[in-house]
Amino acid sequence: MKGIVTTITGKFSNSPAIQKRVGVFYLLILFWLLFLAPFRQGTITGYNLIPLNSYAEFAEMFRPKSMLYWIVNVPGNVAAFYPIPFILFGAFSFTASVLLAILLALIIPVSIEMLQWYFAVGYANVDDVLLNFTGFLLGYWHWERRRTVRLG
Repeated sequence: MKGIVTTITGKFSNSPAIQKRVGVFYLLILFWLLFLAPFRQGTITGYNLIPLNSYAEFAEMFRPKSMLYWIVNVPGNVAAFYPIPFILFGAFSFTASVLLAILLALIIPVSIEMLQWYFAVGYANVDDVLLNFTGFLLGYWHWERRRTVRLG
């Protein structure tokens, strides 16, 4: 059984066409979640430009709803951006560099937050940008490590 799983995952993970399809599918789901999902309609709009302010407010309340927010929102914002470097630098073969990764890790989340605020489908929050930035850079670090091991 182990040999079959290794053959299947190795075959698919090394196929550029499949990597691109999975990447595009993931980005479409992410776009839907960020802009079109039913829970986005009629949400509170506004913005927070004070880093870690929203998390400090939720920590002060310490209610079950705020704990759910912490459990879902914090890891979710990191995890949502973790695969993006694999998609951009792996599947679509963008030339990767640390500087490009840092710029994209800033530009993409800031653009998303601005668009959510502009189209009134979310609350623009600098904390989300920080968490997305962290997820993107963790993904880039893992992708770079994986690539270096393969080349090495």
